[in-house]
Amino acid sequence: MVGAKVDILIDETTRQRNHELIDGIFIPEEANLIKTIPLSRQEAEDRLFWPFTHNGPYTSKSGYCFLKSEEEAEINDEQMEQDRTLWRGIWSLQVPNKIKNMIWRACRNSLPTKDNLQRRTRIYNAVCDQCKLVPESAIHVLWSYTEMDVVWEDVSIWSHRRTNNFIDFKKLLSCLIFNQHHLELFSVMAWSAWTQRK
Repeated sequence: MVGAKVDILIDETTRQRNHELIDGIFIPEEANLIKTIPLSRQEAEDRLFWPFTHNGPYTSKSGYCFLKSEEEAEINDEQMEQDRTLWRGIWSLQVPNKIKNMIWRACRNSLPTKDNLQRRTRIYNAVCDQCKLVPESAIHVLWSYTEMDVVWEDVSIWSHRRTNNFIDFKKLLSCLIFNQHHLELFSVMAWSAWTQRK
């Protein structure tokens, strides 16, 4: 059977499968699957068919697109799992619901910061009113703004604050999610800073 091709499983005169041969070669599950594959009524030469193009031939472009989509799907699966862990961590905090809600909204980038308001309305200038240097985002308002030194520098667990430049609030929280006590303390302090600012 070495070097045998699929056509040995088909009777050329009747264009039917040779069920005895299929049952003799394959395990029952595989044999049953093979028997369900539809056969062409016409005798045609087999050809390779690439399922990621409209007409079947492989192209470098279609191969590249396929690999990129596989890579993106893998990244998306990983990101979804990280997000699930983060959301579970936020909603399981032992803090009032209003604090959980504010933290969740900050992670989802939906707090009414000037940065968000500029994207959603016709506000012209998103620069922070206090520092007048950078756009007012959740990460700026609650973490990196220099006036927040008063809040965060007194707590030794965040003494590294100036060495970590987080691009958004969600990334910051993802680093804190593995210690529930630190996350709860952080959430209460961030909520307090947010309510005093607004």
